[in-house]
Amino acid sequence: MYKKIPKNTIHRLPLYLSVLEQLAEESQNQEEFFHSVDLEKLLNIKNSVIRKDLSYFGEFGVKGKGYNIVSLKTALKEILDINVIKKTVIIGCGNIGTAIIKYPYFTKINLEIVAGFDVDPKIIKQKINQTPVYHIDRLVDFLNKEKIQFVILAVPVHASKFILQDLITKTDIHGIINFTPISLKVPKHIKVINSYISAKILEMYFYLKNTNA
Repeated sequence: MYKKIPKNTIHRLPLYLSVLEQLAEESQNQEEFFHSVDLEKLLNIKNSVIRKDLSYFGEFGVKGKGYNIVSLKTALKEILDINVIKKTVIIGCGNIGTAIIKYPYFTKINLEIVAGFDVDPKIIKQKINQTPVYHIDRLVDFLNKEKIQFVILAVPVHASKFILQDLITKTDIHGIINFTPISLKVPKHIKVINSYISAKILEMYFYLKNTNA
C-alpha cells in the first residue's frame, strides 16, 4: 500500500507503462536499457519529473546504464495492480457505454466488463460484444453478489442522481469512473475519476484559438 503519492504522479504512471510496452515490443533484446531522457522525448515530460515519479516506488535505475525496459515495465504493472483481473460493469449502455464495452484494449490490462445496465427495453436481455445487458433494477443485487469494487457510469444527467444514491447507500463499491458531465458528491471512501469528454473538447477549442497558450 502506497501513501501520499501525488495525483499527477499517479496520472503519469499509465503513460510510462504504455511507452515501455511499445519499447519492449520494438526491442529484440530483453536486457535493453533506456534513460529518463528517452521518455522525456517521447512523452514531453521532464526527465527530472519522471525520475521523481519513479522514486516514490523504489530504486529502479542502474547507475551508468539507466532503466531496464522489461524490469521497469514489470514493476509498473505491479504498482498499478494490472496482474490481477478486475471486474466492472457499465451503467448506461448508450453510445458511450457501448463504445466502452467494445473497446479492445481492456483485455491487455486485465479488465473484464461483466455486465451492462440500462432501462431501454430494446437492449435489455441482449448482449453487446458478448457482455449481457440487464435492467437497472438488478444493479444493486448484481454489484453485491459479484463483489464489484468499481463501476463505470455513463448515464444521462437526469438519471445519475438516483443511481448514485443507490451506489452510495446500498452497495460496497470503492470507485466510480464518471463519464457524465457533472461532479459527483460521494463519501470519502469512494474514489471518483472523471472523464469529461466535452470538457476535453473545449480545452482543444481554447488551444486552437490561443496557439501560444
